[in-house]
Amino acid sequence: MINETITAVLFDWDFTLAYTVSQDATLDERTAIMFRQAGIPCTVEQIRAVRQASQNGGPKPQTTGDFLTLYAEMLRQLGHAKASDELAYRIYNEYAHLPAYLYDDVIPTLRALQKERLRLGILSNHARAIRPTIERLIGRYIPATQIIISEEEAIHKPDAVIFRRAARQMGSPPDECIYVGDNLLVDAVGAVKFGGYQAGFWLDRQQEGAESLPPHVYRITNLSQLVDFLTQ
Repeated sequence: MINETITAVLFDWDFTLAYTVSQDATLDERTAIMFRQAGIPCTVEQIRAVRQASQNGGPKPQTTGDFLTLYAEMLRQLGHAKASDELAYRIYNEYAHLPAYLYDDVIPTLRALQKERLRLGILSNHARAIRPTIERLIGRYIPATQIIISEEEAIHKPDAVIFRRAARQMGSPPDECIYVGDNLLVDAVGAVKFGGYQAGFWLDRQQEGAESLPPHVYRITNLSQLVDFLTQ
């Protein structure tokens, strides 16, 4: 029996439901493809070097502006000092056009949750260009009106506004929603701390582990564990 106080389950997209290029592709390999597709010749080794220099140990970008700033600096270090904002934005959009695939546990999980009559949604920090891919891959289970993309909303996780806006889009109060994502702080903790969600689930596919988790935040390593947790 599902917990009757939960009416909606929202998911992150990247590395929660879907991966790009291949499950083994590194961030630098994916980024090199993006730069090359935007017309910037480069190697994976060059991308790795300029990324490390550009980020300088800082946090992973989340907003569109964060990515544009990063890519502009990477372009500068690759010798494109006069690169335009349009070029940085073109690189940003190329991520949405990389080959995307669902993890094996996604469809069985969505089907199981549908049987429990839960409303299902997506809340992703992503370019609006990703929408056709999401709708193609999971439109049978999650309607377009329940797919919330940060660039379309002009606001990004973990801001409270986008979490609450997503809950409203689902037709549920935040305390009847749970959120599932691969980023512990932005997704699982953010949904609870800022969004007021009943629970946040950290999908730790890489099995990084954590010494402790805050209240109402849980760790799973496979989506099937989410179904077990909700129906126990």
